[in-house]
Amino acid sequence: MALKHLKEEIISPRDIIPDLPRAIEQIILKCTQKSPDRRYQTMAQLIRDLKESLVNPNGDFVRIASENPTGATHRYSKEDLEEINRRSQDPDGYPGLFDDRYDDHDLYSGEDEDPDGYYDERDEYDPDDLIDDPGRGRGRGRRTRRTRRGSEGSDRIVTVISILVALAVGGMILYLIIHTFDLLGGGGSSNSTEKDSAVTIDLTAGTVKVPDLLGKTENEAQQILRDNNLGYKYLGETSSDEYAAGQIAGQDTAPGSTVKTNTRIGYTLSIGSAQALTVPDLTNKTQADAEKALASIGLLVSVDNTRYSDEVVSGNVITTNPGAGSSVHEGDTVTIYVSQGQNSQSVQVPDTRGKYKEDAMAMLTNSGLYVYVASEPSTTVDANLVIRQDIAPGSSVQTGSSITITVSTGPENAIVIDPDTGMDPTTLAGNSGAWMCYAQLQAPQGAAEGSTFRVTLEQNGSEVTVFEGTGTFPFLLNVRGQDGVSTGTAYVYMLDASGNILSTTKYDGIAFYQQG
Repeated sequence: MALKHLKEEIISPRDIIPDLPRAIEQIILKCTQKSPDRRYQTMAQLIRDLKESLVNPNGDFVRIASENPTGATHRYSKEDLEEINRRSQDPDGYPGLFDDRYDDHDLYSGEDEDPDGYYDERDEYDPDDLIDDPGRGRGRGRRTRRTRRGSEGSDRIVTVISILVALAVGGMILYLIIHTFDLLGGGGSSNSTEKDSAVTIDLTAGTVKVPDLLGKTENEAQQILRDNNLGYKYLGETSSDEYAAGQIAGQDTAPGSTVKTNTRIGYTLSIGSAQALTVPDLTNKTQADAEKALASIGLLVSVDNTRYSDEVVSGNVITTNPGAGSSVHEGDTVTIYVSQGQNSQSVQVPDTRGKYKEDAMAMLTNSGLYVYVASEPSTTVDANLVIRQDIAPGSSVQTGSSITITVSTGPENAIVIDPDTGMDPTTLAGNSGAWMCYAQLQAPQGAAEGSTFRVTLEQNGSEVTVFEGTGTFPFLLNVRGQDGVSTGTAYVYMLDASGNILSTTKYDGIAFYQQG
């Protein structure tokens, strides 16, 4: 133990207790410095830092003085320690604990002249102290002080006592820290019995009344406690019908109670009501009305002002995420997408005729257009090539406009899906005269590969589901519509694992064509 005290620094207390606050770690390290010059010089200084650690556990306020080469305690080298070990095992063979390297006052060279400064009148000189040493020659040897061996014994006793005192002080401080910060899970709120909380040093100065934290935000509560010379500890989260998410819903010490200063007050954060809420339909509502509607039921609002719309006037809501009808909880955030009106920037429509469908879609999308895809058989145009487009090449249109390209399916009959028959496949030959749609729906914002979603088609106020399951985008809407109706609106509802609606995306202007 003595050699460890001379040679090694103590390991970090956080290696043993990972949750130990940084300030406490620094206090322990300062208390166990090898040099007394670098430790606390008074108990008042230690108490001051301990009290500060209660309200600022992760602060960087502990100051350890730089190492002083001339200080009271030195660290010995490996060679020094080996020499100590050898001499402690054979004390008769070595008159002193250290040889000539460590005390030049112990060596008499045997020269004719006495070295300057060698003889000290405080030393007792005795001819018997000169010991013949064949290795040094006749009359030359080592002279030691008469009291050297007694001094060595005293030094060793002092060293052992110093080590024991340091260990005792360190153990007492560690006990106080563990007890104060409840690091061993033994409980101990401000209402603990006197038996559980009694310590030998009173680290408090006076008392204070516990403030009411309920309904405050976490930052507000912490600042209030600091202002009242109190510490704080987070006790977890809980659902609450009374307090909104992020507010203090409970505290472990009743407001108005009298406690000692620097006592830690525990608090619990609300996660909102446990009762599920439903996102309202805010389409075409003004931004102010939408925010008010969401706030009134305990939901937070995020606003996205980056979208344009030909149907929704500037300042009104296009859609929300999660979408209308989605299940949420109090305190959740709902994003509202506010229209910026029509995009006045115009683009020139490229010519996609004779291009492969994928290339045509890339050209149109890169021009800032929304692309719908229709298909029909052709004996003159190869399969997967564009037959025509509904906006003439070279036309000037606004960014964000929709364009439909018709792609050849070759001479074979294409497969279609009729929503009225449960998506059973039929052939175009059996749908002569029917109004068909071959639109391609681009991925909604946030949609990932393999997402679960529902696709519906609305015509004349009637909405039917044409697909629900796991799929990919772009999604080919290849369905039969109502006879004589040339347009429709498609909706994509993104779903969670339980089938709840996460978001809704609307696709206007779906074109239907009568088959010949």
